[in-house]
Amino acid sequence: MNKKKIDYRFKILYAVAILMVVAGHCDGGGISLDFAQWFPYEGIHLALFTFCSGYFFKDAALKRPGRYVCKKLRTLILPMYGYTIAYGLLVRLLHRWGFQIGGKFNLHNILISPLNDGHQFVLNMAGWYIVPLFMVEILNCMIRAFFKRKGWQIPEWIFFAGAVLIGMGGNFLAIMEYRTSWWLTVVRILYFAPFYAMGIFYKKILEKYVDRIPSVVYFAIVFAAKLMIFLHYKTRLAYTPAWCNDFNQGPVMPIIIGFLGIALWMRIATIMEPVFGRKKWINLLADNTFSIMENQFLGFLLVKVAFGTIANGTKLFLKFDWSRCKSDIWWYYMPKDVEQTKILYLLAAIFVALLIQWILTQVKKMGKNIFLYVRQ
Repeated sequence: MNKKKIDYRFKILYAVAILMVVAGHCDGGGISLDFAQWFPYEGIHLALFTFCSGYFFKDAALKRPGRYVCKKLRTLILPMYGYTIAYGLLVRLLHRWGFQIGGKFNLHNILISPLNDGHQFVLNMAGWYIVPLFMVEILNCMIRAFFKRKGWQIPEWIFFAGAVLIGMGGNFLAIMEYRTSWWLTVVRILYFAPFYAMGIFYKKILEKYVDRIPSVVYFAIVFAAKLMIFLHYKTRLAYTPAWCNDFNQGPVMPIIIGFLGIALWMRIATIMEPVFGRKKWINLLADNTFSIMENQFLGFLLVKVAFGTIANGTKLFLKFDWSRCKSDIWWYYMPKDVEQTKILYLLAAIFVALLIQWILTQVKKMGKNIFLYVRQ
């Protein structure tokens, strides 16, 4: 049996993207992957995730789109709801211990909020990205399947141009303040559409041409484009896809910033692939991005609780503030106010997420073995 060929460039891209997400959620996490403010995390990391997902879309899915939808429901939406319930119960328990983070454990927050907000239980709020990613994937498949069944041969550049126009339309809606409740769901989906389409367009059309460009010329073009943007806007361009509330430079610029970030890291990954592509820690990160996305804030919280517990029993960490720990998820205690200690939060977030995924994998294996034993 032939083994599935692995593109290790994308292992690096997924690892970099998830590190950006986690670091961005803990004030940089004591590291820097943004090239001294040239390419800040915001507006790049989730665009990079979406681009990678588009790259791996296969036209074979168009033959049986229903099966494709079921697969995505099983791998994205059902696990998302599983984590929603788990963290809803945890938040309810934390409320009894004096914590004020997270909303009430009710049907609305369990069933509806994940679809149009995703921040209701706070500790798993990074999972808001799952719904727009799922919808972009499904809409892409359904639209292409429709044209295929009609027998219409649509050039790939038409799909890409259409996705860019759709993205611009969504960004315009956000600028016009249509970004609350279900409108937020819509503009998130539209915002990510160009990056997903770029993944497909890159694989089918651009890649064979782009790979021929020498790296010196390639990087010169990317940095020159970013420099011209800096000179024009005279500000650090970064965006918050979670709320789509900072598209102040118009509907086009968030897309361009995402494209430039993708271009930068695509070439870096290509250069790094021979050395780092098969490293176990790279693949460990890349293969567990879902768990890291969902569980990172639990890791952050456990570090804070550890600091607070030590502060209660010793003379260390005397400046630790339990009231802020229990009420503000974005507050991070730093021993002696040293910024670099935030690396502990980043490492804990990854470790906790990997541990949770390992436990779930073992439980799944046990369940499968029990099922096979019972069938015998």
